[in-house]
Amino acid sequence: MNRFAIKSKAKEALKGNWKTAVLSMLIYEVIWIILYILISLFSSNSFSKLFLGKNAFILAFVGWILMVIVVVAAIIVTGNMNYGITKIVLNLNRNKEISVKTLFDGFKDRFVRNSLVELLISIAKALATGIFTFIGLVIGGSTLILQIGQITEDPTSVAKGLGFFVVVMLICVIAGAIFQVVVVYALKLAFYVRLDNPDLTAFECLKKTVAISNRHKLDLFVLELSFIGWDVLSICTLGILYLWVMPYKKTAEAAFYEMVIEENAKIEKEA
Repeated sequence: MNRFAIKSKAKEALKGNWKTAVLSMLIYEVIWIILYILISLFSSNSFSKLFLGKNAFILAFVGWILMVIVVVAAIIVTGNMNYGITKIVLNLNRNKEISVKTLFDGFKDRFVRNSLVELLISIAKALATGIFTFIGLVIGGSTLILQIGQITEDPTSVAKGLGFFVVVMLICVIAGAIFQVVVVYALKLAFYVRLDNPDLTAFECLKKTVAISNRHKLDLFVLELSFIGWDVLSICTLGILYLWVMPYKKTAEAAFYEMVIEENAKIEKEA
């Protein structure tokens, strides 16, 4: 995959559209930050303590309810905003007019399906690490329990069991992190597929995304990695430059998707 061609296409698409792209990204990021703050606030029970006093049971119950509500709301908002921002950059690559209002199109275009796509992606990411963590707990934990049972015969058995537990958990955490990256890049083009295939269910959308992303996950990872210089500069400007870098990256991602679709179409035609 030609990264230079992808970036050139993205820059060409953004010509004359930077203002709308940057403003759209600013609104998207502000909403995302607000959601993150709300989730952090409710997960720490700070909101409950402020209005409900110090009753432990009420705090725990109300805090859990509020947390569920905020997380569900975050999935709905994030899913539909991702749909909107994806539509903007895809329209840019297809030489269509864009508007800041497009950012909210997901809420009027089958918003339930958009929310379900985001929910399934979140579940897939969680399972990617959760499965390996569970395996580590089972293997390491069972070994530790067996070693504790032998403490009368070998006083060092607990230390050995604990050491083995730590090693197993470390291996599983690393394996889970790697697997999660694979899952993330297998599903990263989901909302592009959603836009081009509006009649697909959420599950069918992800299934098609995985098929499209086959053989291209590493290409997309390397493409994103090639923006690391811009990311460093964005940090140096306290994130201000990121308002221009993010539209560039997302538009390049859309250009990547277009090239993948074209390449897959050629392969199918030749088959």
